[in-house]
Amino acid sequence: MTGLITYVTPKCYYYYCSDDPDVQQQAAAALRGLAVNDTNKLKLVQEGALQPLVQLLQMSDDVEIQREAVGAIANITIADENKFEVRVVVFFPSIV
Repeated sequence: MTGLITYVTPKCYYYYCSDDPDVQQQAAAALRGLAVNDTNKLKLVQEGALQPLVQLLQMSDDVEIQREAVGAIANITIADENKFEVRVVVFFPSIV
């Protein structure tokens, strides 16, 4: 599964940058779904999925996109190993 994460994360980042809100929502939903697995939670953070999720959450006014992004971030933060990284990305985005 970790090979899939390495493949999917850059694709999702590309889709976050889309102007189409449906594409953005589906990208966040894909990561939310992948982040239910403990191994995937760690790998998603290692592959850099967290920062684009936070950016998507901050930039979008669409409630459905925000819901998917928050769900993905929440799933990722369940892993204790990711809690520090989440704090850094959310509260100090300029240093990441």
